[in-house]
Amino acid sequence: MITLSTPMTNTITPRRSSTAFLLAFIGVLIFSFTLPLTKYAIAHGMSATFIAFGRTVLAGVVALAYLIIKGAKLPPRDTWRDIVLSSLGVVIFFPLFSSLALQTVPSSHAIVFNGLLPLATAVGSSFLFHQKQPRTFWFIAVLGALVIVAYNMHHVGFDASQLEWADGWMLRPWRLARWATATVRKFLRV
Repeated sequence: MITLSTPMTNTITPRRSSTAFLLAFIGVLIFSFTLPLTKYAIAHGMSATFIAFGRTVLAGVVALAYLIIKGAKLPPRDTWRDIVLSSLGVVIFFPLFSSLALQTVPSSHAIVFNGLLPLATAVGSSFLFHQKQPRTFWFIAVLGALVIVAYNMHHVGFDASQLEWADGWMLRPWRLARWATATVRKFLRV
């Protein structure tokens, strides 16, 4: 069982904060290419499952090399189950379901769902950990989600009447996230 009885005591210095923002920006930039490149690969004859699992293996090899170079230790044994559960959603199901959806919908269509994931994550984690975020946070989070939806509606012409069966594949990670939240709540007993 995970306990959250000890608050985090790390001090965030301006330099650490800048580094964190830079790394977050790079991560978001890299992730933004996921759907268009997946769609490109599917359009050029690669199978959705090969893309999903190839991406997983490539990321795993890079991560393993980094951990070996850094001399990282294995996480405590009591966290392995939670790591496996999280990995199922993040490493296996999300790439697989989005690749399956992209067989029939354009990446610009699927990006609407991905654009709403950060907001869904913020709502879910705030609910899960009983954290009250400032109004400015919620304003920016909702504004960001609305910009993504508005951009796609304006430039791509996406609207709710265009929902297809493939959108079910894009919604599955959301359903898995809801299941994971319920599972984590059970373990945390919140």
